[in-house]
Amino acid sequence: MTDRLKQITDELNTIAFRLFLYDRQEDYERQLRLEKEYMEIKNKEG
Repeated sequence: MTDRLKQITDELNTIAFRLFLYDRQEDYERQLRLEKEYMEIKNKEG
């Protein structure tokens, strides 16, 4: 796993916890962007 994938995973975990606590729209938007980037990196790696 690349450093960026680890970073994205860590941030997604943090966002998931924040969403559980606060349910903020900007967290949902950030989560979607990170998940998209994560999948793009995974697809490039094969």
